[in-house]
Amino acid sequence: DAILTKLGLEQGEAITHPWVNKALEKAQQKVEARNFDIRKNLLKFDNVMNDQRKVIFEQRIDWMKDDISEIVTDMRHTVADDLVAITQIVDVPSALVVHPSLPVKTVRELIAFAKKEPGKLNFGSPGSASGNRLEMEVFRKTAGIEMTHIPYKGGAGPAVTALVSGETQLMFTTLSSIVPFVKAGRLRGLAVTSPKRAEVLPDVPTTMELGITELVGGSWQGLFFPKDTPAGIIDRVFSATHKAMADEEVKRRLASGGVDVVVSRTPAEFARYLKNEIDKWAGVIRSAGIKPE
Repeated sequence: DAILTKLGLEQGEAITHPWVNKALEKAQQKVEARNFDIRKNLLKFDNVMNDQRKVIFEQRIDWMKDDISEIVTDMRHTVADDLVAITQIVDVPSALVVHPSLPVKTVRELIAFAKKEPGKLNFGSPGSASGNRLEMEVFRKTAGIEMTHIPYKGGAGPAVTALVSGETQLMFTTLSSIVPFVKAGRLRGLAVTSPKRAEVLPDVPTTMELGITELVGGSWQGLFFPKDTPAGIIDRVFSATHKAMADEEVKRRLASGGVDVVVSRTPAEFARYLKNEIDKWAGVIRSAGIKPE
């Protein structure tokens, strides 16, 4: 009140007085200018850090090239011949996702769009011979459509980032890597490859529902031992693994991340499954003419 009296203002008048409004406006302009400078500096810092990360990544690739080439060309061991299959543990289903700017909301609409615009769509993957690339090749062949493949280095992360940014239009990737983006509306899920709908995305149909039976399953993980492991140890580990994976809390926590618990009934069953998987995907690689890059 004393301040208002000194200024010759009535109570409540100060907030609308031209002098006060002008002062507030100038203060707001200074704050906005300072915030702009802060954002600009943060952007510069972020760009510098991205450049540094890129340099470090490229250096690591250069350091590893010779060793990787040596390992791959000199690889004389195979899973089927040198390891004994114990049991499958989990299956991480894949999801077919598109950028929301693509005017399709179903797999049927996607196929129709791709046939209308052959070769126009770009699909990303974590690499030329990655499982996600192979899944898209199966889908492409089944649907009879042509698309352009854009491989990314560094795993699924860079490929998913490119899709979210609109650099590519679609891809297959593990369900667990895209759930947050689908829920936030930054990607659109069209199908999942699990035998039943995923708990984390219950509105997205399965490939089996859509009649794409060639694409059921995902990036499974299993337990293997060296070939000469005694049978008694294999039996004990097999039983302990089954017991652990049957725990409801384990199942719940895995399901919350888009991962399904899948265990084999016997080691022999897992060995048969492994052989079928090797034959299946080797056929896809040969059919698509895929070469390691």
